[in-house]
Amino acid sequence: MRRRSKISAVIFGLLLLCVGAWLGLGMANLVFFKPLNDYTRDTMAGIGLPITNHGQERIDRLLATLKFNQTNNLAPEVVATVLEPSVVQIIRHSGFGGQASGVIVDEDGTILTNYHVVAEDAEVSVKISDGRNFKARVLGGDSRTDLAVIRLIPANEPGGKIQNLVAAKLGDSDKMLKAEKVLAFGAPYGLSQTVTEGIISAKERTNVGIADYEDFLQTDAAINPGNSGGPLVNLRGEVIGINTAIVSRTGAYTGVGFAIPINMARDIMKKLIEHGEVVRGYFGIKIAEVSGRGALVRNVTPGSPAAKAGLAENDLIVEYDGTPLDSMAQFRNYVAMAEIGSTVTLKYYRGKKKMTADVVIEREPPIGVFEDSKLGITVRDLNYAEQRKSPAGVAITNISDDSILKSRIVDVGSIIVRVYDMGRKETHAIRNVSDYEKAVKLMKQGDSWRLTVLTRSGYRILTIEVP
Repeated sequence: MRRRSKISAVIFGLLLLCVGAWLGLGMANLVFFKPLNDYTRDTMAGIGLPITNHGQERIDRLLATLKFNQTNNLAPEVVATVLEPSVVQIIRHSGFGGQASGVIVDEDGTILTNYHVVAEDAEVSVKISDGRNFKARVLGGDSRTDLAVIRLIPANEPGGKIQNLVAAKLGDSDKMLKAEKVLAFGAPYGLSQTVTEGIISAKERTNVGIADYEDFLQTDAAINPGNSGGPLVNLRGEVIGINTAIVSRTGAYTGVGFAIPINMARDIMKKLIEHGEVVRGYFGIKIAEVSGRGALVRNVTPGSPAAKAGLAENDLIVEYDGTPLDSMAQFRNYVAMAEIGSTVTLKYYRGKKKMTADVVIEREPPIGVFEDSKLGITVRDLNYAEQRKSPAGVAITNISDDSILKSRIVDVGSIIVRVYDMGRKETHAIRNVSDYEKAVKLMKQGDSWRLTVLTRSGYRILTIEVP
């Protein structure tokens, strides 16, 4: 019996040694960023260990980028001199009537800026670095990324072409490294040709609440009101971002600013120039963030591309067309930018079973819009950013001059979430444009209604008499 016990102890010890060695090798893979094989990766995922699958590739890319940066950087004063002719000041004559910034991207006078700079304007004024002033027409805007493209109008120019324009060089925002130095150009508080210096504080910032599709570069270069639309530039003199917003309790610089990566901006700009709009890809699923990596399917629209491919609620998508997914926002951006009609391969987990699906990208359905002639406003379904403020409702996109809501506390961007018929004592919850349209059909001249509206200053209740 004693001999059997010794043998059992030896066998048990050997088993522990093997398990320890296996775990040790696995952890070494994690610590030193060595690629893991499928068996090890799946097994470790099953016991909840964090996994780095593309670490070595990341290090190789980092070393190559460092070598490139060290041999191509310029002095900040040289970069400022090179970029100055490409930076413009934009003046709006409607809406808030403010000033902002932009950057010339070709010799035809095409300028990249923020959507909120030009909003729904058809024409704005532009002052370039040599003091000349031009009118510019808006070629297109995309509120969901906060990007717009405008083009200078060559009025009274010899040969119908503006002379001596200098286009900025566009870089590769994916190659930017955290802590790499950058310069922010623009016209803060109307002070044209202002340059500030800082670093890239972070990359791939999402869920900031500025736009529907976010993948921001974060910087501590000073950005203030008026900088919006101006370029964020690396020390190789390349535009790597479009300055967009700041985080501040006072509205002024506090060290946290955001810029749209130029790789995203370049793609949006191309679509706006060619089509005047951005056509996005569509899967037909609602997704949620997870504590680890990937995107969790919360809902699948019947008949959608995802439904046709067999995806279901609670599937965990971990890879998009060969690229591991880090976040829900990354997945949304990939789908939105995908070519319509193309096929992408997803890898996902259904429970503990790893599965694969080929999904054919379709065009995103248009957002619902309704022109309310009774109240004199136009509303549309909420976009992704607005849904973070209110899970349901319709956003006001236009208020006519003769609207009953003109000069009230609501403005463009306010969200109508509920209407109440005071005569019939009926409440109508507004989830979307369809709900709002049904409620409006019930409104009769002289009726009294109450509107619950989410404004910039919070929820407000308006009592109106239908004209």
